Amino acid sequence: MEQNTGIIQIPKSVRELVKIQPYNEETDSEQKQAYLAKMQGTRMPVLPVHTLAEKQLFAELMRTSPTFQRCSTSVSLPAVEIWNQKAETAKDIYYKVNCAICVVEETLIHFSTTRRTAYCLLEWSVQRLR
Repeated sequence: MEQNTGIIQIPKSVRELVKIQPYNEETDSEQKQAYLAKMQGTRMPVLPVHTLAEKQLFAELMRTSPTFQRCSTSVSLPAVEIWNQKAETAKDIYYKVNCAICVVEETLIHFSTTRRTAYCLLEWSVQRLR
């Protein structure tokens, strides 16, 4: 029996809402973080913004996407959908749910003369979307 203490399975309703594909043992078991993806029930894991590629994508979307630019205090569902579409084809970009698109420190992302920081919890976001 596999232990999953502390890992939240992403409900189907949430996966569908934010365009996250379900886990498939045949195609998804050899990837980085496969165990986490399997426990979450997602094609790839849902993680906070943490890779260089994700930080760069976040900065680019904040500069170029009106959907992201409208997210002044929280990230909207349309913004999460855009992110997750990018995650499907880009290397080192992982799925997000609503408040999991975050930066940890103001110094990580710079665009124009504005810095934005969001501190969010995946658990809160999943509960909120249920």
